[in-house]
Amino acid sequence: MKRVLLVAAGLLCLLQMSVFSQRYFFSTEEDFMGTDASGATTYISDGDVLVIDGTIYMRNAQLLLRFQEPFDLGLDALDVIESRDGLVAFSTELDGVNGLFDAGDLLTTTGSVIHNEALLFKFNLPRTLNLGLDAVQFVGEQEAIIAFLNEIMTLPPDHFQQFPDELEGRLRQYDIDIWFSTSGTGPGADYPIFIDGDILSAATGTIVAPNSQLVPPPMNAGIPVRGVDYGCDALLTPRKGHVPNIYYSTEILNYQPTFNDGDLLRLNTPAVRLDHRTIIANFNAKTKFLGLDAHSYWER
Repeated sequence: MKRVLLVAAGLLCLLQMSVFSQRYFFSTEEDFMGTDASGATTYISDGDVLVIDGTIYMRNAQLLLRFQEPFDLGLDALDVIESRDGLVAFSTELDGVNGLFDAGDLLTTTGSVIHNEALLFKFNLPRTLNLGLDAVQFVGEQEAIIAFLNEIMTLPPDHFQQFPDELEGRLRQYDIDIWFSTSGTGPGADYPIFIDGDILSAATGTIVAPNSQLVPPPMNAGIPVRGVDYGCDALLTPRKGHVPNIYYSTEILNYQPTFNDGDLLRLNTPAVRLDHRTIIANFNAKTKFLGLDAHSYWER
């Protein structure tokens, strides 16, 4: 009986890994030469969306198709909303050359732009202050998120730049939120109001999870008390927005315990949940480390 249970548990684990391997998306910090699912050697950009099973889900040019951008602009944040329909929210590392968006703005494959100042509006910062966008995750019911994105698809690209205050109301209308982290630090008189390792809420203008909660002792994460900002370079969590189930990657590595900025970690847990070598293994890169710039887990 014990052996039967062990075999069943093993099969369940393999099944879960198989499903996971088709749903975990990511981008690397560096370009590299790798192999695609067919075994052909191909160039892979730090702006492409990859799947852990070794397939290329979407090239940077496909992400930016609606914006008619002629160049690869990199990828800094990622949320695959509906994988089968190619509905993706993301941000780029570089400003768009067509003047429709800047690095730090949240874009969608349907051509919508949610400007950085709209995401930060509830934090009462100067409107000209673009703090970048390092990680993003829509939170709420899947159907409500899609309905929201379908609605804003009809708006002009500069709408949330002209009316950044409208984002909060539209998010509340659909009972959803956008959790995100920035590339820069929020200003403050004595200490910053938030750091780039904190996870923020666009709907409420609050810190959902500070860096000190993401990265537990013995690491000295958190400013000013513990003293170090480990950053938050990538974020994923169930759509319900359950804080204890936040997964993330950091901007810097750590030695005791050991993790690097390409590993997938879980909130308040020092153990690595998915190591970088496993994440990139199926692409057969000529290096063991490429970094992690964004990741997403598609769930229905």
